[in-house]
Amino acid sequence: MHCKKCHHTDEAHRPSEKSSSLLKLGACQIPDCPCNQYMDEISQIDEELM
Repeated sequence: MHCKKCHHTDEAHRPSEKSSSLLKLGACQIPDCPCNQYMDEISQIDEELM
């Protein structure tokens, strides 16, 4: 999956318990990327998906 804000993959972001994303990912680790929190493409989880 890609970050909605910076478009880098979820693997490029650091794990963070303080994150509000569903994947609990924080700042992007790509050099010079200003993204400080992963933004999920899915804004709402449908109960059927779970």
